[in-house]
Amino acid sequence: MVFWRRRGRGREHHPALVPLIERPRPLRGAGEAKPGTGDLQKPSPSTNPPPPDAVAETADEGLSLALEARQLSITLTSATLAYRVTLSNNGKKRLKGIKVSGDLTSAHSSVPRDEQLAGPAGELAPCHEIAALAPGETAQVTGEFRLPFALIQPIRKDAAVLFVPLARLRVVAAEGGNGTALLTALVGQRSREPGGGLQPFRLDRGPRIYREVTQRIFS
Repeated sequence: MVFWRRRGRGREHHPALVPLIERPRPLRGAGEAKPGTGDLQKPSPSTNPPPPDAVAETADEGLSLALEARQLSITLTSATLAYRVTLSNNGKKRLKGIKVSGDLTSAHSSVPRDEQLAGPAGELAPCHEIAALAPGETAQVTGEFRLPFALIQPIRKDAAVLFVPLARLRVVAAEGGNGTALLTALVGQRSREPGGGLQPFRLDRGPRIYREVTQRIFS
């Protein structure tokens, strides 16, 4: 179960409402993002390290996996998350046949926690394939996760209709790895207050693009 809260001085925490959202400018370089579902692409050398809150050391020893949310757009038909994934081989073995799968879903208290997390089984769409990563090598891939509007499970708070996205990743190396690497990240708007938590997205304000997004590793 996922909860979104904000701090209140001298009182208990309550679910957060998002402040009035201004329409941001489109993401620069958004044209490089490819649809994540079924669109396999070659990785590029890593030139932009991911922020610390996007990195997770995975169960696959030596493999560092990071998911960076770049932009979320909401239309009348879907929610689309543009992302960047960074894979680093910190081990001593060469990793070969690396396959990245993932999707976008919505967090909701009515859904069991295990069903919200990326798991070793379950259906995640193939996104990227990386031929090999040598020890010490890092590669980045970009893409988009698209969630049909009808599949979003909204959270209602008074007049607000909120969307709490969860981005899920699964990485498997055919050779040199020790198993399956999993990552689930909460995606939200950056808080306007220093040290504030992530803010959910408003569905009741119509189609728009959210550029000031970030993520927190959930598992």
